[in-house]
Amino acid sequence: MMVVLYIGNLPLDTTADEVAPLVEPLAQVKSIVVEHPGDLAAHARARVEAVARHAESALAALREARLRGCRLIVQRARTGVS
Repeated sequence: MMVVLYIGNLPLDTTADEVAPLVEPLAQVKSIVVEHPGDLAAHARARVEAVARHAESALAALREARLRGCRLIVQRARTGVS
């Protein structure tokens, strides 16, 4: 099943290459776009499109993951939202 995830609370200089290893063991990644805010006090976020057989398990695992010490905030896009 194709899922779109938003992964937040990423360090400002995060790259797609850093996000991919977090998701790849859980789902087949189709694309990753890291958005960097203009506000230096904010955190970056990534939009991930992936195919996951067990999307809820993947979400739970990602919610326990950290990137460079930052606890990730993971949300699944609502149905019909691209």
